[in-house]
Amino acid sequence: MIKQYVFPPENWPEISQGMILSGRDAALVLLRAKRWYFYDTCALMHHAHGECSDALIEYIKANQGTVILLQTIVMELSSGNNGNTILQEHQQYIRKLTDHDIPVVFLAEEKCCEILQEVMQMTRAERNERFTYAIRHLRGGNSGIGKALDVLQAAEKKRMLSGNPVQEELGEHGIREIRGKKQQGDSMGEDMIFYCMIMLSSLFLPMMVLSDDKSAFDRFCRTAGYIKEHYQRKEVQYYSSVYLCHMMFQQGILEKNAVKNFLMAAYGSAEKISFKGITAQDVDAEEKRESVEQTAELICEDRELRILI
Repeated sequence: MIKQYVFPPENWPEISQGMILSGRDAALVLLRAKRWYFYDTCALMHHAHGECSDALIEYIKANQGTVILLQTIVMELSSGNNGNTILQEHQQYIRKLTDHDIPVVFLAEEKCCEILQEVMQMTRAERNERFTYAIRHLRGGNSGIGKALDVLQAAEKKRMLSGNPVQEELGEHGIREIRGKKQQGDSMGEDMIFYCMIMLSSLFLPMMVLSDDKSAFDRFCRTAGYIKEHYQRKEVQYYSSVYLCHMMFQQGILEKNAVKNFLMAAYGSAEKISFKGITAQDVDAEEKRESVEQTAELICEDRELRILI
């Protein structure tokens, strides 16, 4: 049976309590933030476990972070076998973030244009141009945005990609059309994170993607390169759970005896944790697949360990 992706989920009133929902309020909160943390679906599901959530909340709060939860991510969270609802565990983690005074911004991706108009005073023509360049960049490979564009009518697709002047707000109309074509198993969630990062790069704030989807890392690197080239931004990072675990151990947020429990909770039944890193025994970065126990030992005992992703 094909999954249906709809918004809002049935328990949205409970989930959204405490979140920043309006475009104007979101713009103000984003401008005041020190760091933006874009949550991918898989990472939020992993971090909702009790052994992970307290440490992540302490880490985000210590770094004066603002969490950004996109509409596409909410749709993915509510599309499982639990009907059109977000699981209580995930709902509780979102509520826990807001209860600890961490701003959680709900951002419908089309609102990026409203923020650019509000904050940067960009004209519609300028906003449309940025939308077109972002979509052109993100359509490559096997991306969810590319798959969505391929099933649009030719005239609609041309209007989004040609760069010809149009009267409408392409970033509103176009994103709704693309998001509406989301398919099961595509990369739409990550692609929409990368889209928002490109659209909002002019606000010059550090942007971190929290994701355990290694298949999206190459597209992130291409997006980071695009942002650096066109917007002179350098503070763009991709944090996996094992990377976060290592950082939190180094910063004293995770005690030595809690590292293994964090990894077990984040990666569940996975027999091996896959990451790219450099140990004391390595000359250069290597792809590694280690057990939870071996990964925890590396994090706690190898002072030369560097985890790249």
